[in-house]
Amino acid sequence: MKVDQKVFRDRAAELQSEDELENLFDRVRLGISFYRENPNFYRALFRATQGYSGGDETEPARENVHGFTVLTMRAIAAGLIRSETDPRLFAEILTDIFAANVRTWAASDFDMRLASLKICYGFALALAGVAPPPTDARMRVRALEFQEEVTAFETALAKEAKAAVGI
Repeated sequence: MKVDQKVFRDRAAELQSEDELENLFDRVRLGISFYRENPNFYRALFRATQGYSGGDETEPARENVHGFTVLTMRAIAAGLIRSETDPRLFAEILTDIFAANVRTWAASDFDMRLASLKICYGFALALAGVAPPPTDARMRVRALEFQEEVTAFETALAKEAKAAVGI
C-alpha cells in the first residue's frame, strides 16, 4: 500500500491541469484509473476497511482529506474558491463525495467509470457553491457536462443489461 501511495503521488505530481479546480477533477480520474489497475485488491481493501481504523490510520477511501485540503487551499490562493471557505471543511465534503462512491463500487457491481463521473459531478456542484464569479458559472457548466456523461453512461449500461438478457 505504501508503494502504491508513492506511485500515486508521483503520477499526481506529473498532472498538467488547467488550474487548481481542474486539478481536482484530474486527480479523481487519476485515482480511479489507479484503482482500475488492480481492482480486486482495492475492492477487497475498501470492503475490509469501511469504518475508521484505530490509531492515526483512516479508511483508505477517506485518505484524501489531506490532499483535498491542500488543493482547496491552493484554489483559494488562486482566487478560484472564495476566501471565507474553510479548506478543511470543504475537503471533508469532497472526501465524503469521493468515499461514498468508492464504497459503493467496492460493495457492489457499480462500475468504477460511473463512480468517477459521479464524483466529478458532485465536485462540480460543490465547487459552484464556493467559487466566485465567473468561476461559479464555469463549475455549473462542468456540472451539467458531468450530468450528461452520467446519463449517457447509465443509458449505455441499461442497453447492455437488456441485451445480455435478450430484451
